[in-house]
Amino acid sequence: MRMGALFALSAVLAPSALAHGDLDKRIAEVSREIEKAPGRADLRFKRADLHRRHRDWPAARSDLADARRLDRQLADLDFLAGLVEFDAGSPAKALELLDRQLTANPNHVPAHLCRARTLVALDRPREAVRDYDLTLQVSRDHVPDHYLERARAQCAAGADVAVVLRGLDDGIGLLGPVVSLQSMAIDLELQRNDRQAAVRRIDQVLPTLPFRGPWLLRRGQVLEQDGKPAEARQTYTTALRELMAIPAARRRSTVHQELEQQLRQALEALQR
Repeated sequence: MRMGALFALSAVLAPSALAHGDLDKRIAEVSREIEKAPGRADLRFKRADLHRRHRDWPAARSDLADARRLDRQLADLDFLAGLVEFDAGSPAKALELLDRQLTANPNHVPAHLCRARTLVALDRPREAVRDYDLTLQVSRDHVPDHYLERARAQCAAGADVAVVLRGLDDGIGLLGPVVSLQSMAIDLELQRNDRQAAVRRIDQVLPTLPFRGPWLLRRGQVLEQDGKPAEARQTYTTALRELMAIPAARRRSTVHQELEQQLRQALEALQR
């Protein structure tokens, strides 16, 4: 893999952390480099990705065409071109380019991830799951969103809830009780009416949270559904006590006021 393309593999699939002004500056810098060395395909590749992050699809496509003309063997040309088409809302074109990249390099993890997302956009979730599986098996960087995306694709493909939960638990086993993973897992536990499992998952998340109120509210609601009003009342009371311990100025926020109202209503309903 040539050095000019290496940067694309580390963060190219993530949203750009650069503001548009910063991107404009970077594009201008690379453009000056291109003026000094117009025959360098890697610089066109680099600017194409900056244009992609800037959401300037015609400019990105133009730079990729120039890079291909200058060096057809430059690594990851099809990958970045596929990524541009995916971001531009052309998943069918993206799939063709990503397939070509993966034919040349079957172990290209970012291309598999982008292909999975492309297949989801094309309403082909069953095929997407296979690409997510490979991404998660091979990648050294375990990202919660990748487990969530696979779980959603599995659900869309009609997978059994137990299979989806096993996939989420694989991520939880590696990353700990990540809130986003456990939140989806709790929804699935409730979907199959396993409220005790849902409460256990909530209890795994609670020690990791700086503010437990919304999760305690949810715990109380699940306990009520499970026919355990005394435990639900205790949970709501604990949540309300923790909420009232927050400084009054912070409690004026809409989020805190709505939470307080929900907790008091839940306690009043139990009292009735």
